Parts: sequence; structure tokens; C-alpha cells
Amino acid sequence: VAGVGRREDVRIALEAFEAMRWTRDNSGLGGLHTQKGLAWKLNMEQTFEAWVSAVLSRLAKLKGTQAKIGSLNQTVKPIVWQQQTRTQGSFIPDAEFTVEGCAVLADAKYKGHWEDFHTGWHNAREDVKESHRQDLLQIVAYAATHAHARKVCLLVYPCSKEEWFAMEENQGKSAFLRAQIAPASQTGVELVLTAIPFGVSPDRIAKLWHTLLFPDT
Repeated sequence: VAGVGRREDVRIALEAFEAMRWTRDNSGLGGLHTQKGLAWKLNMEQTFEAWVSAVLSRLAKLKGTQAKIGSLNQTVKPIVWQQQTRTQGSFIPDAEFTVEGCAVLADAKYKGHWEDFHTGWHNAREDVKESHRQDLLQIVAYAATHAHARKVCLLVYPCSKEEWFAMEENQGKSAFLRAQIAPASQTGVELVLTAIPFGVSPDRIAKLWHTLLFPDT
């Protein structure tokens, strides 16, 4: 069993290497520019953020626009304090774009929550629940920086290729866990929990996202 676990770790690392190569060769699509000039190491959280940014960039391209990337300091939302005492100075979503009165924001979370969601929220550990609450509060705060009529917030977690292919085969019916936050208000938010793997073309993932988020176009 231990050997199988190690082989799985190696497989994920190799697929992450491929994701890093793709984002390096497409640095305008959320490449890992912050690693330039540094002693190289595989930072899975940073790699996954870049991978999610690459997918959202491909989705933006399908909509005829261009995504802004947090790692390139393109999504900075200043917090303007009214007195000298202050705390956090800005919000920085991982990636976002706007089109046709709609803002789409994505935040990458390299956590095992996707599996936790499907084993039952009530059965989840308290630390998992608290971590997810923080994820929700963070993405909703990002949404508050947009005044568009439609705001779509994606929390993106990792999954295996096999699981993602299964979701793709059923036309993405299980790929998105969707909810509405304050649906009756003008500032309502569409919340989407989803998962993507390394080792699948970002164009292929973006195509499924496009079908699910923009079914009429």
C-alpha cells in the first residue's frame, strides 16, 4: 500500500511538472513568473494556482476577452482605510475576467476538500469545515469588488484525472456544486465549487466550464 501511495505521489508530481511547463511556455496565461531567479522547487500550491489561472485564461479567450492574473499583480483590489490604524491592504483574486455584464472570479485551493464534500459535510472534520468557511468568506469578499449584474465565484480544488474524465462524460453534471448567495438581491453571487486535475489540457477543461457557465452562447 505504501508503494502504491508513493507511485501516486510521483504521478501527481510528474503531471504538475507538465502543468508548470505549460504555464512557463504560456507565461501570459498565469505563468509561474515568481519562481524566476529563485532556487527552483516544486511548490504545489503555487503550481495549482497557476494551473487554475491558465484554465480561466482559456475560458476568457473563449468569451473573446482576456483574464487578469493575481500572480502578475493584475487583480489587486485596494482596501482604503479611513484612519491610520489599518490591517490588510488589498484583496488579490487568483484570476478573473469580465464580459457582457458578468464577472468571473477563480480562487485555487490546493486542499483535499473536493473529496470531503462528497463524503458528507456533516461528517467532515471541524478543521476542514473551518478551512472551507474561510474559503467562502474570501471569495465572497472578492465578489464585493465587482458591481456587475452577474458575479460567478469559482473555488477550484484538485482531483484526479480519472474523476475529472468521469465528470466530463456526464456533460459536467457532477463537475460543479452550485449555490446562490443572496439570490433575491442585486448583489447576489453565484458560488461554484469545482475540481480539476493536472495532466488534462486547460483548453479541454475551459471548454467544459464554458458549457456549464454560459450554456446559451
